[in-house]
Amino acid sequence: MIKLPCYNEKTNVLFIHIPKNASLSISNGLDIDIKKHYPYFILEQMIPKDIIENSIKVACVRNPWERMASMLKYHQKKGYYPENYNLRTFINNGKQRWNMSNFDFMSQFRWCYSLETDTMNEIQEKSPNDTWMDFIFNYDRLDKDWDEFRDLFRLDIPDLGITHSSGEYSYKEEYQSSEHQYAFDLISNVQTLFADDIYFMKWEFGKKHTQKLIW
Repeated sequence: MIKLPCYNEKTNVLFIHIPKNASLSISNGLDIDIKKHYPYFILEQMIPKDIIENSIKVACVRNPWERMASMLKYHQKKGYYPENYNLRTFINNGKQRWNMSNFDFMSQFRWCYSLETDTMNEIQEKSPNDTWMDFIFNYDRLDKDWDEFRDLFRLDIPDLGITHSSGEYSYKEEYQSSEHQYAFDLISNVQTLFADDIYFMKWEFGKKHTQKLIW
């Protein structure tokens, strides 16, 4: 079998492995051996064109406020940052790179870009049949989306076993400046950093997005 990053020949699935978006769980469920944090526009330069054109291309997206809190918790769990290292410092020091990747500042949309498309307007003008992504998982309803994905493409893959590598916690608490007050400037900072994701995918701070995402 072909061993390519983010790809499994048996299922013919190419997975865009966006950090802290249940990527390990999905990669394991798809039996992908070479797990790499590469955006689609990088993978399309590394993988044979016939596979790029014919594979089932999928990604998972997540509420940006929750995603940033998860990144911090993950780094603390790994011992990269002390337990008292707060989210404000983590985000403001983003120039050090949150996930040790060159792509940290990109929106999740841009992780799924092809080099053939330059602007968000061009994405919006495409019909669903024209897009290069075949399925987008919503982190907030991952089990439902996984079942729908499996049925839609008739894949013989197991139930999704979700691994919480950052541990269990309430991400909203990471944005509190005190017990009764949210740090609204910090919430706004994340909104500014990932404005595309929040606007086009209708994420809201502190709320689950239970509807299927429309790409």
